[in-house]
Amino acid sequence: MNQLVLKFGIRNKLLLLVLGISLVSLLIFAYISYDAMKKLGNYAVESSAKLGTSAANDSQNALEKQTGEYILRVAKDQADISDKMLQHVKDNINEMAEYAAALWNNPNAFVSNPPLSLIDAGTRVRVPYYLEVPGAIDPAAMKKELGLLGNMKYIFSPILSNNLNISVVSIGTPSGITVLFSNSPPFDNKGFDPRVRPWYQKAMKQKDVIWTEPYEDAFGGGLMVTCAKACYTKKGQFVGVVSADVTLNALKEQIINTQIGNMGYALLMDEKGEFIVSPETGLEHEKWNTSLINTVIERKTGVELNSFGYENKYVAYAPVSSTNWILAVIMPQNEIIKPIVETKHKIAASTRKSNEYITDSIKSVLTRFAVMLVIMLSIIIFLAVRLSDKMVKPLLALSNGVKIVGGGNLEYNLAVHTKDEIEDLAAAFNKMTFDLNTYIKNLEETTAEKERIESELKIAHAIQNSMLPRIFPPFPERKEINIFASMEPAKEVGGDFYDFFFIDQHKLCFVIADVSGKGVPAALFMVITKTLIKNHALLGLPADEIMTVVNDMLCEDNDENMFVTAFLAILDVHTGSLTFANAGHNYPLLCRNGGEYDWLTSKKSFVLGGLENIEYQLNELVLDQGDKLFIYTDGITEAMDDEERLYSEMRLQKTVNRLKDFAEAELVEGIKKDIREHVKGMSQSDDITMLVLRYNGCENNATVL
Repeated sequence: MNQLVLKFGIRNKLLLLVLGISLVSLLIFAYISYDAMKKLGNYAVESSAKLGTSAANDSQNALEKQTGEYILRVAKDQADISDKMLQHVKDNINEMAEYAAALWNNPNAFVSNPPLSLIDAGTRVRVPYYLEVPGAIDPAAMKKELGLLGNMKYIFSPILSNNLNISVVSIGTPSGITVLFSNSPPFDNKGFDPRVRPWYQKAMKQKDVIWTEPYEDAFGGGLMVTCAKACYTKKGQFVGVVSADVTLNALKEQIINTQIGNMGYALLMDEKGEFIVSPETGLEHEKWNTSLINTVIERKTGVELNSFGYENKYVAYAPVSSTNWILAVIMPQNEIIKPIVETKHKIAASTRKSNEYITDSIKSVLTRFAVMLVIMLSIIIFLAVRLSDKMVKPLLALSNGVKIVGGGNLEYNLAVHTKDEIEDLAAAFNKMTFDLNTYIKNLEETTAEKERIESELKIAHAIQNSMLPRIFPPFPERKEINIFASMEPAKEVGGDFYDFFFIDQHKLCFVIADVSGKGVPAALFMVITKTLIKNHALLGLPADEIMTVVNDMLCEDNDENMFVTAFLAILDVHTGSLTFANAGHNYPLLCRNGGEYDWLTSKKSFVLGGLENIEYQLNELVLDQGDKLFIYTDGITEAMDDEERLYSEMRLQKTVNRLKDFAEAELVEGIKKDIREHVKGMSQSDDITMLVLRYNGCENNATVL
């Protein structure tokens, strides 16, 4: 009885639905056909026009945005290239300043090596010669000072040979003596007094590397700038100013040759908004409003759309960090949107033609539509009557099958063979029950496996933590040092590690390292590396030999090409002598007692496990009482926020100096807190490891050996 009622209901509903649609369609067709077709035509024309205009506008916005991003990348690339050249000069100045300070720190260690007089130098190039202010110093003092100053040639000569952008290097002293080393023959400038030169006075005021305003070389060398730095002994005595005259010709040619499109170009301005380098027909002949100049100087990096008289232009700019100059790339807006303007004209013409065509076609379409509608209604009614009976039986089978499967029998299969969508539905239903049954079984297995893996990773995490020193203070009986360390892996287990232990009663060995990669492979490689380092350190080997032996052993059968960056140091707690080797690791931060944290730079050797037979550089210095050393891995400086901005070495140094008076553990926790504030909830992408050491030994001036 239920079967008959269901069959009767479906059949009648299908017939009534088809007949109702047919009757309603016939009744309203005559009323709406013409009006609908007319509106459809108008709407098609208007929509086409709006769509074309909208697409053109969107394309214009996208094109302008992409062009802005592109010229900003060009500006940044050009600024980076310029900065590398100028930073090289800045590094050379620092090297000369350190060398000069070394001369005065220990003058007895150097033989008298006076430079040539102006007459003796003649027309020779790359020889040291001196200029003096007559009567400024007595002959005996002058002879002694010249004998010491002549040793500057050992730093002047390689710098002048290796940096083609430097034409002259010199040092001017408080006594009025100037020792020069030049690519050009000596020039006769009697009475030359360095003490009144702008670069000399500016360097004394700032006590750091300074740059002068650009100027044209009086000897035809082109656009020049002078870089200088004041030199002081360890006791704070001022000994002079080292300087280098730098030619900007290569930089000028690079900037002028920068071509963006047909009309785009680049220029270089100083921190005051004055043009340094620009094309002859560039923006230096166009009026920059004060607002734009202030924006460029204030923001340093960005893209601005600004009006230059009769047209708008995009200005992208980026800083040259070493000099605080700004490199700008300019491109007219009209050049960017020219293809879009042409496209808009084509869209307007196409819209007019479409309107004419649609109007002519409406009558023809209406006639055809009416005929097709009648035919389709007839076919639908005929097929509905024929197919209604055939649809009932498979639908009943589906209904019964759903009830069986719903009762929990996932092994049940429907047998429907109608060769249409109902058969496909039955097949899909059968597949669904099979997949559901399989999924439930796989889920049970996967859940068990996942629980097992999680349990093993927890054990591995506990084992890895147990291998690192975790009890602080680790040596409460040793008052010579305070030490604290922390490691937070990015995953359950990580590749970073730290270690510290006494080799004997006087020597403390401490190490921090970063294995390439993350997870279990990195953790296994970390265990091997840590074990090898400690075993060979306990043999009494120096830091560089430990690195050499461990590197060769890690290279053996290293099919996965894994490597380790490491910083290894050995501290004599009685004397404060610190020897260390750096295998491609980040530079540590050193805080002298009462001072600021600064980078402890040294020669970096290659990473461990990368190449066999590498000789590692041994570095030495002496720690004073109260000196502190901060060592870390790149998981700190490469931590990114939601805008992919790095935490950076600069922020790390500022944070460490802000927390420098805190205890070691508090310092580490303070840095972790600052990192969390920076990443703003982003997941940790790399292991974060830190080690802080404070030396409490006897007072002794720290000296790099």
